[in-house]
Amino acid sequence: MTQRACVSLGVVLLLALLPNTSLRGQATSGPPVLDIPESAMDRPLQPGDIAKIAAYTGYWTDRLAAAASQDEILRAQQGVVEGYKLFASPYYQTEYARALSGKLLGLLNVEGKQLAAASVAAQMQSYTIQPALEAMLASNNAGVRYWGARGYRNAGKSIMTQGGNALNTMLNSLQKIGANDSCGIIVGATFRALLPDPAIKGPSAVAARAALDKIWMAHLPDLQIAQPDFVEAYDEMVKLLARNEPDEAALALQLLDDVLETATQALTLSENQTDPAAKALSDLVEGAETRLTAMVGKTGVGPVTAIIRDARVARDVAFTRARLEVVNTWRPLLAAKGVKVRTPPPPATSPASAPAATPS
Repeated sequence: MTQRACVSLGVVLLLALLPNTSLRGQATSGPPVLDIPESAMDRPLQPGDIAKIAAYTGYWTDRLAAAASQDEILRAQQGVVEGYKLFASPYYQTEYARALSGKLLGLLNVEGKQLAAASVAAQMQSYTIQPALEAMLASNNAGVRYWGARGYRNAGKSIMTQGGNALNTMLNSLQKIGANDSCGIIVGATFRALLPDPAIKGPSAVAARAALDKIWMAHLPDLQIAQPDFVEAYDEMVKLLARNEPDEAALALQLLDDVLETATQALTLSENQTDPAAKALSDLVEGAETRLTAMVGKTGVGPVTAIIRDARVARDVAFTRARLEVVNTWRPLLAAKGVKVRTPPPPATSPASAPAATPS
């Protein structure tokens, strides 16, 4: 994918969130009625209730397929999402997502409808939406792939709870798209999809973190050359790390160090020392160091951040000093906690200033 194609994906992110309304008590004209009794929600649904869900989801996906205007598309999307939220029961939502997944598959390749269908699928939080998510990640459309990764973020807790084949399928697909996609917006969505919900423990969480680690390392070279969408992807993820989850702490330290090492190395390259690249990288470095500082029990502004913020020092000199501070201060501190240096080799580009050899 070209950078241009990735930037155009930003338009997808501007889609308005569907209204958080309810069908309860509303007089609906047209769609089948989901008159399933509350008493049915604490156990697997009966065939008759499942048939009502199939009829309801079929109605709205047919409406989406036939929609001739943006207003009609939005109304069909709203109808689908409202139906899913009608009952909070996991039994109900599992059957709803199962029915919806099958009905959306045909729309995911239809020009003009595929993004609308994908954004609806991405809002389902049940593991049974997985067939649609798999089709989305395999799409040639960058926006559809983005919604597929985002959908796995929403359904991930349910899938990690299921484990087994559902989990393996999710991890394999996210690793494939995360390692190979050239769009940072999509890769960033895979990062977030693989960060386990704090409630998920055990083998599922371990496997998800291992997959996240592989994708994280795969794109450090893109961060090193300051590709804007990848700088943003790492920056957004840094904000989610260090959630004070004991099971996550070791990985968080490693990932944050990867960012600190790679981004400060990027700042020593002359082509990255002008705005907006320098500003984006500097913000990323400050965010990573702030979280590392808290995790190792220190307070105040970190030494790298202090150097970068010092307006009295020329930018090229400040960035070189910041890099040296990472090497001399953070490396030994984090090495004592088992953190390894995983920064890619410096690219074949001359650093902006002395020393002659940029600290590695």
